[in-house]
Amino acid sequence: MDILTGGVGISSVNFSNFKNISEIKDYFFIAFKTGESLMIPKDKIEDAEKLRNKLKSIAENLKIDFISELDWKWK
Repeated sequence: MDILTGGVGISSVNFSNFKNISEIKDYFFIAFKTGESLMIPKDKIEDAEKLRNKLKSIAENLKIDFISELDWKWK
């Protein structure tokens, strides 16, 4: 998966390092087996629905959890 980083460059991520994928109202999170997470703000994505579908497909293929908590709020 290539991720454009604000016009600065492109980073590659190996799907096999994914632990799970989560979604809340304004963000997607990809948790890695190493303990780090990647936070993707939905308002910076041109087509968040398309990305959601792609992330769900990745989770299904990897047999990892896709966690959707759209009502979750920061405390």
